[in-house]
Amino acid sequence: ITFDGDRCLITDDGAAYAEADMMGALPIFRRAARRVAEAAGIRFNDFEIFEIDASPDTASGLIAIVADAARRSIEVTIERLADRLHSDTKASVFDLLVEAFGSGKVAADLSLSGASTHAWTVDALVASDRADIAVSVVNPVPASISSTYVKLDDIRRLDAPPRTVA
Repeated sequence: ITFDGDRCLITDDGAAYAEADMMGALPIFRRAARRVAEAAGIRFNDFEIFEIDASPDTASGLIAIVADAARRSIEVTIERLADRLHSDTKASVFDLLVEAFGSGKVAADLSLSGASTHAWTVDALVASDRADIAVSVVNPVPASISSTYVKLDDIRRLDAPPRTVA
């Protein structure tokens, strides 16, 4: 916070930018921060999230708004980066499966019903001579691990289940 008479500048001083830079996600961050700042009614200059025209009476509220916008910008960046990494990993796994089994034996993003009759999407299904293999890519986050476990467990409970690989 910098005061200049009866006006003050409130900024995150590029802290959110620095976090995004450490993740290698600046293009994602810039798009996210621009949208978040605009929605909050504050400013973003491709480096810092700020408000330049705050009065002492509104400073405390604007401090909270700037801090929250920086936090939300990083959260959106992390979510989008995780989605991109998941997509890249799925593509890599699919390519490895095609290389190992042949293109005619591997299909991507197929729906399989489990014992519960719920339709689950697996990232790849490999047609093998011995048994089909359902493959699901897992990110190293609790939500991905638990949802993949539930999906593959339900599929394994079928009368003639495919093999499952995470």
